Amino acid sequence: MRKTYEVIRAILRKTGPILKTKLLKLLFLVDYYAIKKIGKQITDLDYKKYFYGPYDKNFELVLNKMYVEGLIHTEEHIIEPGPFETGKINLSNEEKEILDEVLQKYGEMTLNEVLEEIYKLDEIKKYSLHSRIGSEKFEKNRNRPLVM
Repeated sequence: MRKTYEVIRAILRKTGPILKTKLLKLLFLVDYYAIKKIGKQITDLDYKKYFYGPYDKNFELVLNKMYVEGLIHTEEHIIEPGPFETGKINLSNEEKEILDEVLQKYGEMTLNEVLEEIYKLDEIKKYSLHSRIGSEKFEKNRNRPLVM
């Protein structure tokens, strides 16, 4: 779960306060790009297709643990860095590049715009509601160019 923490910390440092739902969608996109580029997810989230895009029920647990550790602060549906959110982000250069690419492309978009982009992905269209969006499916498309 530490890698998930690190990616969340990195996103919050770059975006500042963010809607919880948008944070989760950005995490999905980071993992999606990572699978395409390095063949594996960066986080350990297990996404399922839901009405509002990819979701992992453990996401709330991760946020709760980060809140208890003082790494994040939550108010309503907004997540922001917490009082103890300091120190180095432990991601490889390759992982940081992927994160930067995703944030450059999607960071300024609204939640609805991000969701529209996610639902355009062929890999997402294939899944039925509530089914697992597995990395093994993405693995087949690893060397396909990213088109969004």
